[in-house]
Amino acid sequence: MSGKVFQYAHRISYAQTTIGDHVYYSRYLEIIEDCRGEFFRHLGISLGSLQEAHGIQFPVRECRIRYRGAARHDDELTVSAELARLDKVRFTLAYEIHRADDLLITSEIEHACLGESGKALRIPPEVSDVLRPWLSEE
Repeated sequence: MSGKVFQYAHRISYAQTTIGDHVYYSRYLEIIEDCRGEFFRHLGISLGSLQEAHGIQFPVRECRIRYRGAARHDDELTVSAELARLDKVRFTLAYEIHRADDLLITSEIEHACLGESGKALRIPPEVSDVLRPWLSEE
């Protein structure tokens, strides 16, 4: 990660693990989504309010995730998020999940800005203007 990075702390609950005491693979996406929500809260943006007031949402368009290690019950994780790309209708967040110094997960998730009709819309300036300073240096 090379730009401005947001960090979110997460402790693994027993419910997130398998009988083998490792995090079930799809649970990492839930942890990443928690980080995205906290990132937007940190920016002062309520995704729910945008949907209610302006009829826009940011569904996932593409998701890539690479598993490098496994987290276990009660592990303390740090989830880092960086804005990798931002254009008129899409943005991509890059994530890393660490347990102490161990890199467990890398991921990139692209979101599109859609209206109630399901058609692509420009990201509103009140969102893109707040996101832009977080754009990583390419």
